[in-house]
Amino acid sequence: AFRRICDGLFAAAAHDGLRDEAMGLLKGVAAHVFLVVSSNEKDIIRIDSDGSTTDPFQSPDGYESSDHIDGKIKPLKPFGCFRLSGPLNGDINPFAFNQSLVDALSGCSTLAATEVIHFVIDMFRRINTKIKERNSGDNNN
Repeated sequence: AFRRICDGLFAAAAHDGLRDEAMGLLKGVAAHVFLVVSSNEKDIIRIDSDGSTTDPFQSPDGYESSDHIDGKIKPLKPFGCFRLSGPLNGDINPFAFNQSLVDALSGCSTLAATEVIHFVIDMFRRINTKIKERNSGDNNN
């Protein structure tokens, strides 16, 4: 359902009469997804196609995955396979937004998708700047 909502918003953004409202919602959803994922990054576990953890730092069994050879990680079989745990282990997959974004980039909503990407990048830069300023202020005290 979340994926269809995102697809619908990108489709609406391609229509002049709906663009402003759709873009406001898309930017809000993108910001929410970014903040939820970045604040719960420890709950996103990269896995291979067999469901084995490919990150030795998150694998309780060490190098049990078929993606490890001599302690080194091989290229992932399919890129972008993740297991969500903790608060992200719910009914809504935040990565569904990325799938809609990719479809919009390759479809009729290229401008909307590009604008959303720039919005998220700018938001990341603003947050990063604030964190650096706060940390430098703490170091001066």
